[in-house]
Amino acid sequence: MKKEQIQHLLSPFEKLHKGVFTENDLRAIFMAKSKVQFYREIKKLISFGVIKRFTKGLYLTPQADINVLFCKINQDAYISFETVLAKNLVIGSIPTNYIRGVKRG
Repeated sequence: MKKEQIQHLLSPFEKLHKGVFTENDLRAIFMAKSKVQFYREIKKLISFGVIKRFTKGLYLTPQADINVLFCKINQDAYISFETVLAKNLVIGSIPTNYIRGVKRG
């Protein structure tokens, strides 16, 4: 597949997943017949710059939503109220490369 074909195939799902994909998400999208074929597709996506590997089993597009990423890493966690207030300019400044996540317990 060419870069344009891959981007066209992935674009409807990018909005749905907000740019954060698990391996299972990508496996369902590309319907690879074997593991080897699936990982070849992943390597193509990475080499074309369509996605980046964040950690094992988790991939991001350049427009990935950091809040969704945080919740995928730990499903029991949530975004702090401080981050929401700062993002909406109620307090301080906009946190560009910083987000505070809180884990219960």
